[in-house]
Amino acid sequence: MNLCSPNEVRRILDEIKLAPGKSMGQNFLIDANILRIIIERAELKTSDRVLEIGPGLGVLTQAMLPLVESLTAIEKDRKLHNFLEESLGGAANLDLIQADALDVDLPALLAGGINKFVSNLPYSVGSRILFDVFCAARRPELVLATLQHDVAARIVAPVGDREYGLLAILAQRFYDVEIAKEIGANCFLPRPRVGSALLLCRRRERPLVEVRDEACFLRLVKMSFTHRRKVMSNSLRGAGFAAEQIEAALAQAGIDPQLRPAQLAPADWGRLADALFESA
Repeated sequence: MNLCSPNEVRRILDEIKLAPGKSMGQNFLIDANILRIIIERAELKTSDRVLEIGPGLGVLTQAMLPLVESLTAIEKDRKLHNFLEESLGGAANLDLIQADALDVDLPALLAGGINKFVSNLPYSVGSRILFDVFCAARRPELVLATLQHDVAARIVAPVGDREYGLLAILAQRFYDVEIAKEIGANCFLPRPRVGSALLLCRRRERPLVEVRDEACFLRLVKMSFTHRRKVMSNSLRGAGFAAEQIEAALAQAGIDPQLRPAQLAPADWGRLADALFESA
């Protein structure tokens, strides 16, 4: 079964009576070269325990299975899940879950020993899935995901860039991030209307900044970027902090009150979160 063959993929989709849904971001990888690049960049070892979300017809799944200790694959579409059960379900190292990944407790799943996240992510949920992965207490050592180019660009955006925001801060605090490959629309069936990219995140030995309270840090960054055009002294008021508290915390963290959220590096956010946590 050659899942990189457009004709074979069309035949299977007709056989299981599945019309790829835009609402679910179903675009199936059909390019053998891109598949090879994904496998190479994943640097899979026989000791790896991998999580894959949105396996689709299993083009990436079947390539990874012989290389890893275990593979957990979460597929929302019941028809695709049933196809995977029939085609790959006999593999002893495959745990196939039929569920919406947004309803799965991903942090708990990662805490069970998964060390790599390798996925062709459904475009409709890519950013939300990665948010959960980056916020997990036990983050995988490697995150390798095919997703919308604009989402990948937001994650690798440098401080001050118009795309720099919450996802960039969460990712870059713990990972070295890069766009490993830009991927053309012809590599998928059906062709997506948006650009695609392969995002590679390698976990740092130490985070860029440690914080005293993760919940406070996350709340601070999330709320501040809902007012990203405001200067920090005003943005933080929108996040629910008192004026005196804001003034003291910015001074303690050594941050100019006239800066905007996109001008603060992850380390700045860490110092500010600690200062606000101490004053709470």
